[in-house]
Amino acid sequence: MCSADVLVIAIIAVFVLYGIYCGFITTVIRAASTFISTAVSFIFYPTVCGIIRQTGFFDALKQAVIDSLGLKELLLGNTRHAQNIMIDSLQLPDMFKEDLAVNNNSVVYELLGVDNIIDYIGAFFANIILNIIVSAAIFVICLVVIKLVFGALNCIKKTPVIRTIGRVGGGLLGFAMAVAFIWALFAVMDAFVTLPFFSVMYDDIVQSKIAIVLYNTNIIRAFMLKRMF
Repeated sequence: MCSADVLVIAIIAVFVLYGIYCGFITTVIRAASTFISTAVSFIFYPTVCGIIRQTGFFDALKQAVIDSLGLKELLLGNTRHAQNIMIDSLQLPDMFKEDLAVNNNSVVYELLGVDNIIDYIGAFFANIILNIIVSAAIFVICLVVIKLVFGALNCIKKTPVIRTIGRVGGGLLGFAMAVAFIWALFAVMDAFVTLPFFSVMYDDIVQSKIAIVLYNTNIIRAFMLKRMF
């Protein structure tokens, strides 16, 4: 069993046991807080990212990606064939190389405000990183606010009957939350894909049996990739 599968199983076990320990009501409150915060984040992060892409912060982030990947040293020409060679030579997982090749067109160039392959690659990954940072920030802010509101409902869980019945429900909700957490974890990993260490982790996921299933069915990542611009 590869390390990715071990990590996934460990996370699921922790969430299930925690759900059983906390009970159904508390787990429902926390699950609702997470769901609402996630929904608000998904609704508003594209707008916020669109605003930030017009600022110097995005330009600095793009330049950091270009330097990290050493893109200027890979420039072979400006023909489509040369661009494909450059993309294929990058030390990145194949899935990201495919995304780069598919989106290497004038429409995406205009959305990212670039006019050459180097700036395109830098802006492409800078945009992924920006989307993840902004969505995470909105999520945390909403989660804190909602938990303050739901805090008053904690007294319900002290009822003996509710506490007893809630163990099983808490365990099931814990499992569902574990899957959502793993999806979010995989989505966040995309922000670090330009780093060699995380490229190795992606390779480990590809070779896994359980982690790869959750990665390929990742609703959060799929939704974010569709709303990058």
